[in-house]
Amino acid sequence: MAQTAKLSPKMKKDVIHTIIAVCIYIIIGHLLPYKEPLTKEGIQLLGIFVMTIYLWTTVSTFWPSVLAVFMLGTTGYTSGTNALKECFGHGMTVFVAFMLIFNVAMNESGFSRRIALFFVTRKFVKGKPWLIMFMLMFSVWFVSLFVTSSAVYAMFLSIADEMLEMTGYNDDDDLPEAVYCAMMWIDNVGQGSTPMSHTNVLLGMSMALTLFGYEVPFMTVCWVGIISCLVMFILVFLEFRFLQRPNVQKMKDLDIDALRATIPPASKREKAVAIAFIILIIMWVFPETIQKIPGLYGFGTMLKNLGTYAPPLLLVAALCIIPVEGKPVLNLPEACKKINWGAWGMMAALMGMATFLGKSDYGVMPWLTEVFGGFVGNLGISGNAMAIITIALIGIQTNFMSNTASATMFNAYAPIIVALGGGNPIAAAMCAGMICNAGNILPSACPIAGLCNSLPQVRMSYNIRYGAVATVLCIIVAILVAYPLYSAVCPVVTQMVG
Repeated sequence: MAQTAKLSPKMKKDVIHTIIAVCIYIIIGHLLPYKEPLTKEGIQLLGIFVMTIYLWTTVSTFWPSVLAVFMLGTTGYTSGTNALKECFGHGMTVFVAFMLIFNVAMNESGFSRRIALFFVTRKFVKGKPWLIMFMLMFSVWFVSLFVTSSAVYAMFLSIADEMLEMTGYNDDDDLPEAVYCAMMWIDNVGQGSTPMSHTNVLLGMSMALTLFGYEVPFMTVCWVGIISCLVMFILVFLEFRFLQRPNVQKMKDLDIDALRATIPPASKREKAVAIAFIILIIMWVFPETIQKIPGLYGFGTMLKNLGTYAPPLLLVAALCIIPVEGKPVLNLPEACKKINWGAWGMMAALMGMATFLGKSDYGVMPWLTEVFGGFVGNLGISGNAMAIITIALIGIQTNFMSNTASATMFNAYAPIIVALGGGNPIAAAMCAGMICNAGNILPSACPIAGLCNSLPQVRMSYNIRYGAVATVLCIIVAILVAYPLYSAVCPVVTQMVG
């Protein structure tokens, strides 16, 4: 008689969590009583939403996202085809996929590493330990402005290991632990800056459009994000310098010339990717300027009409066609194998759920406004105070669950901010997309937090202690810098779309 295969401990745990998730959906979506303005379809949608967040937090990211898309078509409000369109056919979902593919080209060509080492290998840093540390951390922040966090952290772990080995540091020294943690926090800081390859910033833009009908300009997101995240970077580095205070003296012996020698001459492939990156920035940022160049008005108008989502598709297609040394710059099938499709699937599911949550026909937002808005209103706080509380809550909860799932909780807070009045819901939505990246403490916060905490040199107690400080600093900047800046340039809406 054949022996029955036993489930692994992880599989057993996943099965248990899946059963709990299904029970959550049944209880919320079919057993709990509800009343107007909440509808039957709305209560089912809430059940799907809570079930999916639970599965994201405890089991996986990709297959629960696919399940959520399917479940949206079972509520009776919309067809399965339309649910697929709102999720996987959303322009922002497609944009994220192609930006992730473009990131693969940047990393594999060596372009990202060249940028990363540019600052650390300047001659003026030689023999100056703290200046070397500053340039290393600034490099992490700068590259993270346009590259996904996992790729940035993996690349800089290699660079930091190389620098530590060259200067004689070992696991008994305090610098490796401090560096690995600080790099992770600063990498997270950069992820809240620009829409380039950053799904959560794009989620903030999507919520602003879906919930309030306002498309935040690409350049507005960039300059507010970069300014705010630069302030975050400075404060986190000051924590590294004056609170953690690792011994950096051995870094004065770092051989800058030897480190620079590890950077090979730019290959044709790298040059092609660099040119494509520059063209991508031009297509995003300067279409109106191109319109003013004699003979290029039509081209500039075309670029402007393309919007934010389309340019990466063109550049990825071009890199797949342009031959270098007998083969294309980008091998699309191979690049697709290196993408975090779990994160992309979450983004797709969230696009659909955010769209349907915001529709008044479901009754979810009016219900939240009535229940929670009335409770908060009795406390006597303003919409502005509620926006600030929302930013702080999302910044805290992202350390206990997926950052994208944390940002999605803004959907629950949005109608309250609008109902109370006096706040800027669009600015709060953008800050939610920014601060949800401050998952610096627990391994469950985000992939790189899990990787950092798993390193043999890093004690979880150390990362929790100092990571909590980094998170608080980021929340303060989001409230005192990012929210006022976004409020100054984004209109104040008094009602929600739908």
